[in-house]
Amino acid sequence: MLASSTRSQDGGWFAGLIVDEAHHLRTELLEDLRLLTNYAMDSENRLNAVLVGRPELRRRMGMSALDALSQRIVVRANVRGLTLV
Repeated sequence: MLASSTRSQDGGWFAGLIVDEAHHLRTELLEDLRLLTNYAMDSENRLNAVLVGRPELRRRMGMSALDALSQRIVVRANVRGLTLV
């Protein structure tokens, strides 16, 4: 996990959280992450999270228990495996 904070364009601060191997997180922890991203200051979200994981993370996001978190995902990307040319 990597956490960082930086200034936004309006001079305020926001935090960033990158979670690698997120497919290993328990459902309860993913729900806690949703609650953290739900917290807003001055009507703006101050925490941006990036979840990085294997394809099973995408399948888990499709579970009904994670619907609320899945609805908050703005960008989804799939990177294919690297091959030698």
